[in-house]
Amino acid sequence: MIRAIFKKDWILLWPLAVLVTVIQVVLEWAGYKQGFFGANPVEHELVRMLILPWNIGLVALAVAAVHEETIPGADQDWLIRPLRRTDLLLAKMLFVVTAVCLPMFVLNLAQELTLGFPWLPSLWAALYKQAFVFLCLIVPVMAFASATRNIRQLVVLAAILVVLYALCLWASALLLGSSRCPTCDTSLEWQQHVLQHVGVLAGSVVVLGLQYYRRKTQVSRWVLAAGTVALIFVQLPWDLAFALQTSMAGGLGTAPEHIAIRGGVAQVAESKRGGPGKQESARRATQALLKGNVDAAVANLKRLESPGAADVVLSVPIQVTGLADREFVAVDRADFALLDAQGSVLYRGSNPAHAPMALLPDRNRGDEVHQDFAIPDALYGKLRARAASLRIDFYLTVRVPVAEHRIAATEGEFRSPETGVCQSSSDVGGAYIRCRNIGRPANCLAGTLFGPDGRHNPRVLGCGGDYRPFIPAALNIISWSGMDLELRDQYGVAHYEVDSSDLPQSYLLLEIFDAGRHFRRTVLAQLPPAD
Repeated sequence: MIRAIFKKDWILLWPLAVLVTVIQVVLEWAGYKQGFFGANPVEHELVRMLILPWNIGLVALAVAAVHEETIPGADQDWLIRPLRRTDLLLAKMLFVVTAVCLPMFVLNLAQELTLGFPWLPSLWAALYKQAFVFLCLIVPVMAFASATRNIRQLVVLAAILVVLYALCLWASALLLGSSRCPTCDTSLEWQQHVLQHVGVLAGSVVVLGLQYYRRKTQVSRWVLAAGTVALIFVQLPWDLAFALQTSMAGGLGTAPEHIAIRGGVAQVAESKRGGPGKQESARRATQALLKGNVDAAVANLKRLESPGAADVVLSVPIQVTGLADREFVAVDRADFALLDAQGSVLYRGSNPAHAPMALLPDRNRGDEVHQDFAIPDALYGKLRARAASLRIDFYLTVRVPVAEHRIAATEGEFRSPETGVCQSSSDVGGAYIRCRNIGRPANCLAGTLFGPDGRHNPRVLGCGGDYRPFIPAALNIISWSGMDLELRDQYGVAHYEVDSSDLPQSYLLLEIFDAGRHFRRTVLAQLPPAD
């Protein structure tokens, strides 16, 4: 019976399946022809134009397959025959796997092998990606479609859930503020995404079971609504996420007990004044809302109450000792508190790092490491007479050097397990390196541009803000990494030692770092005496 249902669906839906496959073939070809630097504008435009149609086609295939034998209602002939519910469900899944995952698997594997990656790792990566796409995208789409009879109902239900999602997002931003999502925009956000994927998959399995075995459409729709609310309000606490990350990390790098971190006397570095006024805050709130950035919209709305409010910035010198050669420590998050002489908390704040901040010596500050913490000016003025110290709770990660490679600054290439295939290019503005890999991208890179006579430009450090293992995207199986090494400073004023005339004979020294041990430290810093 599974074979008969599959054959019937294929006869009816093969034109859509072929169309989706053709779109993906063009996408894969255009992505490959873009090369490492995307120099060809035609292929770049093709990729940009076809991503949306491909995603729509993939979803349409899953929806069409389910709607061939709709679950709601009592006018379907499969109820009269009757068909075994398990056979019907498996036939639908078999069709989607054949029409979507199988062509995608072949194309992804071909792309990996064309780039020169080994056969066996390429095979496993392609299989892993298809499993990810099937479980995290296709199964949820099929579950959603099973709760509707036709496209009209599907669109209406989708609109209701989108509105519900937006209302929940707005409510959480208003009620909880920045704490509504502790891991958002941090290096640990991947854990929240995995939690959401698991939740969506579990809810999809429940809906498919309710629909195909009990035909409880109203209950299924309530499950979908509850799942939409849970996506917003079920959040992973930061401390738990960091503890999970710590337990999953390997033994790379210096052990935390050998690393010492001390704080000096904090100084008032500056007072950030002249914030946006009411009109500007309202304009920014509107723009953020139109872009779907609810947090930014709420933050600007709150500024309407105190336009132009200032922040006092406390700069704390930090000393880090005990690290091995070329290792450094990156800050994933820093919670701080103003304390009085008895140790009571007067004010709490947090500096979540959107990208982990490296604790590296700053030559402009006497080779010291400084961390800045902002406190509202009005509040600091009230508390300053009682405040005695600043307590900082650091969440830290050791970055460990794992490999080092030299590559010509112009049209160079090398392969390594850490980065995959890397190529370099250059122009009058600088030298650039891009890497493709079938696993996760390099977590952290440092590059130095050396001239033919040994002169070199300042070392450039670029570290990503994501500790996730390899989780592929629906479209791209290849991960990217790279960095740009400019020939002048960010202001375009100071030109470095190596200039554009040296680039044909120059080379890049690329250092590859990995995330090692994660650990916490509490540091106390004294405040300057009150005036």
